[in-house]
Amino acid sequence: MELDPSLSKEEKQKHMDEWWSIVQSLIVRLGPTKTMIRRAVAMSRLYFRHKCPELLKTLGEAGLKLHVVSAGITGVVAESFDILQTQRGLNLDSTLVYVMTPEIHDAARDNAVIGFGKPTVTSANKHLCVDHKRYPEIHENTNAILMGDLIEDYLIVKNLKLKEVIGIGFLNVPGEYKAEALDKFTSALDIVIGHDGNLACALEVVKSIIGLPLDEEWLKEAKLTEVLKY
Repeated sequence: MELDPSLSKEEKQKHMDEWWSIVQSLIVRLGPTKTMIRRAVAMSRLYFRHKCPELLKTLGEAGLKLHVVSAGITGVVAESFDILQTQRGLNLDSTLVYVMTPEIHDAARDNAVIGFGKPTVTSANKHLCVDHKRYPEIHENTNAILMGDLIEDYLIVKNLKLKEVIGIGFLNVPGEYKAEALDKFTSALDIVIGHDGNLACALEVVKSIIGLPLDEEWLKEAKLTEVLKY
């Protein structure tokens, strides 16, 4: 359902609201604390896309930030990036990764999750996380590279006053939806990566913008040399 491009925006959001509300109710019932979340992330088997460490390093050295907009829990996302940096020995500025998630209400004593803000934020409307009051820093940006695996991710930049946006989509849909999803991706985005691919293309785009040498072998294989050198 989340990946079905044939559903109208209203129909998909209705189903997603129902699904997310049930999941959030279960989370509140469990009442996980920040310590429990950190432990759960550390014990899980997380996988970042290939070239993610290289992309983080390049962004950090150039003084750029990675804004992560997620319908999940802040602690899960932030802790995941902390673990990646530790495992790869990345000594990056603590402000490099900027996480924007739904508003969560914590218990004062032990920081246990006791509720979620309204409206319900799901993967289909997570642009609502880009809140002017909660995250004023986001509006300091004038240009952005947007990456996502849902067509709705493009809404993230809808309310931002940006001069330029490069959209990179990771096509990750079942076979029966692929043709329709591809049409929507290619209409809305600048680059579409098939088979839910890695971050090599995003890395080369960033290197091209900030003036670093490009990976000529990869560019030749990906047939993007002329596009990125333009």
